[in-house]
Amino acid sequence: MLSLVKALKLAESLGESRAKTYKKYLQIVDFPAGKKALQFLAEAENSHLQFLKKQSQRLNKGEKVLYLKLHQPEIIFPLAEDSSKKSVGNLTSDIGIFRIVSDFERYDVQFYKYAYAQSKSPDSRQLFKNMSKIEEKHLELINKTVKLAENSQKALMHEDPRILFYKMTKRK
Repeated sequence: MLSLVKALKLAESLGESRAKTYKKYLQIVDFPAGKKALQFLAEAENSHLQFLKKQSQRLNKGEKVLYLKLHQPEIIFPLAEDSSKKSVGNLTSDIGIFRIVSDFERYDVQFYKYAYAQSKSPDSRQLFKNMSKIEEKHLELINKTVKLAENSQKALMHEDPRILFYKMTKRK
């Protein structure tokens, strides 16, 4: 069995790592919808981190975990294809980053499901169930972002098929 203290510490570490990574990726990507998605995810992970730290402190004081205090803002920014002229190469790089983020979020969903399954107390089970649902929303967001970036890339290649041919002939 995974203790609640240990699970919270692991979750804190995960949240801190994700927030730093998403901020780093935010500086790299060009795709506007992707930038918004990464900004949202970085802020969400920071919010989770602060929440988890407070719950660890409560636990250390012998108090109950307040899973009802966990809040996830709605994703309200529009996820739409970008009409700006980006290069196929930049979009390919961005798509690669978004897929890495998707893998991270998929892992996070599984981590919280595991923590849920291993938890004994109803409060900790509810906390990890809620965290898992939030991470599933994050996964859905980043997967939509991947699709949008892929559609934009296809649109660029459709506008000028020479782009793809030129890129392929330049590889050595």
